[in-house]
Amino acid sequence: MLQNIPWQEVIVGACVVAAALFLARRWIFPGKKAASCGGCSGCAKTTDSSCSTPSEKTPN
Repeated sequence: MLQNIPWQEVIVGACVVAAALFLARRWIFPGKKAASCGGCSGCAKTTDSSCSTPSEKTPN
């Protein structure tokens, strides 16, 4: 019975379903940013030249 199962197709199908669920979850339920993110001192991807004050610049 186990010899008749197309294992390659089962594995590829499982990968496709997992990828679809992953993308659907990211599109439908986008993650919330932490309160500390943003500006020059958070986790936002900004350059140092966009910071308004030099004290907000974080060392890399």
